[in-house]
Amino acid sequence: MVRVPEEGKLNDSIDPPSALHNMLYEVFVRKNEPEEKMTIMKERFGLNTIMEKEVNVMCNLSEAVAEEAANSKTTEIAIEMLKDGLSVEKTAQYSHLSIDKIEELKRTLEATA
Repeated sequence: MVRVPEEGKLNDSIDPPSALHNMLYEVFVRKNEPEEKMTIMKERFGLNTIMEKEVNVMCNLSEAVAEEAANSKTTEIAIEMLKDGLSVEKTAQYSHLSIDKIEELKRTLEATA
């Protein structure tokens, strides 16, 4: 397993950062467009354009993982709001989840209570 630090903290967490850490940091942490990441991969790490498709996939994957984590936290907060007695409508309003999703969460809560 390789630990990749959050953006802006690469040099603070690894002394000295390896080429692998630098490359993983550029691909998964930095908020660059795929084209810019590919340019960095070519210039700094000598990777050729054959990997362009793979870099795009990795960028999309890292964005999906971050989005899923945010959605999971939002769902957890919505569940707590429902447990505290907030209405479905207010929970949907504050969590930015759909009323259908909040009603689904409420049914699940009621079924497990």
